[in-house]
Amino acid sequence: MRYKYLTIIVFFLLTPQNLYSQKIKVNWSQKIRGSFRFASKDKTLRGEASAYEYFKCEKIIVTRKGNIIHFETVPNASTHSVLIFTLKGDYIIDPKIEVNSIVLGNKKTFLVKKGFFEIDERAFKKNIIKANFNFDFGTFEKNNKKMFWKGQIYTKIKLY
Repeated sequence: MRYKYLTIIVFFLLTPQNLYSQKIKVNWSQKIRGSFRFASKDKTLRGEASAYEYFKCEKIIVTRKGNIIHFETVPNASTHSVLIFTLKGDYIIDPKIEVNSIVLGNKKTFLVKKGFFEIDERAFKKNIIKANFNFDFGTFEKNNKKMFWKGQIYTKIKLY
């Protein structure tokens, strides 16, 4: 019996933190605040970020397969950071920034520490994501500057 508990304790101590899902409860709203006039076929995201090798990002792709909705920003030539997360039920699952670094020559992932996500429920029923969000990813490794991504999304959900 002692070995069973010892095994469980050792497992939790040795398991990397990034194996656990990070969840943020979605705030479903009848009327979302803010102007979404920026939205067009080519501009589905408006916001700001403080992330490694980030310049600007104006597009996010949203796809649905069953009851899972996947979000992923589309980087431009100057941006090597991508925001990725999933909506399942009432939760945003595993928001992260993936950096495909040209400076470091490798890929690095930063998991969300805390955040906020609000979706317009009426738009969602019409297969449209109209949302405000704010994700905190902790601080940069070298200078302790805050790492974040926040903004607005307005786009149709692509069905697969």
